[in-house]
Amino acid sequence: MKYFNLSIDNMVEDTSGITAYITLKNPITYNLEIIKTDLSGNEITYKAVVRKINEIKHRNEIKLLEDETLSDEIVIAAGQTKTIDLNGKTLRLTKNSAKVFTNNGKLIIKNGTIEQESTEARGVVTNYGELVIENVKIKDAANVGGSTIGSDTGSKLTVKDTEITLTGEGSVAGIFSNGTTDIQNTKITSSQKLAYGVVVNGDATLENVTSIGYHGGLAINGGKALVKSGHYEATGDAYGIWVTNNSTTEVVIEDGTVKSANAQGLYTAVDDGRQDAGTVGITINGGNFSGKTGALKASFADSKYDPWDIAIKGGTFKDTDVTEYIDKTSILATIDYCKTTDFLNNPHITYRTMTSFC
Repeated sequence: MKYFNLSIDNMVEDTSGITAYITLKNPITYNLEIIKTDLSGNEITYKAVVRKINEIKHRNEIKLLEDETLSDEIVIAAGQTKTIDLNGKTLRLTKNSAKVFTNNGKLIIKNGTIEQESTEARGVVTNYGELVIENVKIKDAANVGGSTIGSDTGSKLTVKDTEITLTGEGSVAGIFSNGTTDIQNTKITSSQKLAYGVVVNGDATLENVTSIGYHGGLAINGGKALVKSGHYEATGDAYGIWVTNNSTTEVVIEDGTVKSANAQGLYTAVDDGRQDAGTVGITINGGNFSGKTGALKASFADSKYDPWDIAIKGGTFKDTDVTEYIDKTSILATIDYCKTTDFLNNPHITYRTMTSFC
């Protein structure tokens, strides 16, 4: 049997004098073997050189066939479109002060595990372009700040069917996006005392997302945010969902569970004690809200500011008087705050059946 050690791109001639060519289409895989028979009936095996993930610099697609540990981060240049199929394998980075990926073009990552093992690193991906993450388990041990997935102003981020776990003590969030954000069927968990699960400061849609953070489940700093369903929880001293106004903020909550172990489930506040550049509108169509100190609270830095537009059209609010926020034009919210004798046997009532003392 004769063997040819061929690179993907080049023709190589061995001592037999037989020349062979390989033409491959993406995705590139490792340890490729092509077996043919020559004119004399001898088998000829063409073996491609093993490709490492850094070959993504030269290829549009790459597919892993084995786990790999990176020695440095991978940078996708502006104008490039790259796809990395992890193929059920694990990609690790142990280098300090680095990300696994910096994306300036379009990057698709799917079907496997990414582990940022260095406690001195700064997360997993920084996105300045378009980033799609689908069916990936991400573990981030960073202690020195940054976010597991950080997406910059003007960028586009899509995360689907993914699980993100923060195990270090210094990250800001599992996902921090200043661009357009779409998160679906994804779970983010963190026990870090400084970390949120998700922070958005741009147009965002979250559907069937579980986001649990010591410092909060979801922070909405600006833009239009649609929360369709899911579970948003603060296990520490902050809020399940926090809404503020770095810019004009419009929030619609369709459904989901919003809770806090030690504060309010949903909390809205003027950012940094000032009105800033924008206003806030929050519409609550449904969901279950609860917290140690109440289901919902709106806080304003100065009484001269008009109350933010909060309209409750549905939902359950445990042990909290939300009368002032109820939209009386709708069939309205289920209220669970009445403590008077008349309502002890029927604590869940609608606005239409409330009396003046409830």
